[in-house]
Amino acid sequence: MRIWIKSLLVITACIFSLTLLNTKYTFYSPTVKLESAKVVYKLDNEPFNVRLDVPLVNQMDAPTLFNGCEVTSLAMLLQFTGKYVTKNELANNLPTTPIEQNGLHGNPDKAFVGSISGDSPGLGVNHAPIAKLAAKYVNEAHVHDISGNSIQDIITVLSTGAPVWIITTTDYHAPKNWQTVQTKEGKKKITYSMHSVVIYWI
Repeated sequence: MRIWIKSLLVITACIFSLTLLNTKYTFYSPTVKLESAKVVYKLDNEPFNVRLDVPLVNQMDAPTLFNGCEVTSLAMLLQFTGKYVTKNELANNLPTTPIEQNGLHGNPDKAFVGSISGDSPGLGVNHAPIAKLAAKYVNEAHVHDISGNSIQDIITVLSTGAPVWIITTTDYHAPKNWQTVQTKEGKKKITYSMHSVVIYWI
C-alpha cells in the first residue's frame, strides 16, 4: 500500500546508519513546484541535488510533545504543502494506546503507544497511522507510502521537490536495543530508540 506525505507527501519508516534498514517511506504529491527546489551541487550519478524550504516546527515548544516527533515532523510536511496544522492538533487526532494493557504491549502499527506529551513513558507510532492522519488533511491520492523501497527512491522523490517523512533512530544509527513484544496482533519487534524526521535536502 502506498501512502505518505510531502510535496509528494512522502512518509517512510526506516532505521538509519549509512544505509537504511527496514525502510518505509511516504510522500505527498499534489502539484509540485520545482521552482521551490534549489540546486545545491551535483553528484556524478545524480541529475541534481535539492534543498527544500520546509518549515521548522519544534516539538519542545509549548505545549510540549516530548515524545511527539512523528506528529511534529508531519506538521512540517503538511505546512510545506500549504496545510497549516499544529503538532498538537495532529497529536489530538492521532489514535493512542497504552504501552501495556491486559498483559499485551501496544502496537505502533495501529496507534501511538504510550504518552505523546511525555507525562508518562511513550514509545511512538509507525508510518501507517501517520499516513492515515495525513489523509485527513490532504487528498488521500496525494499521500504515498513507499515503505520498503530503496534510498534511491527517496532521492528520486526529493529531486521532484517533495520532502520525505521518515522513521529513523535518535542517534541515526542502526539500533542495538531491539526487543520483541507481544501485541494483540501478534509478536512485534520494536526499539525505544525510534525517532521521526523530515528529509528535505540531498
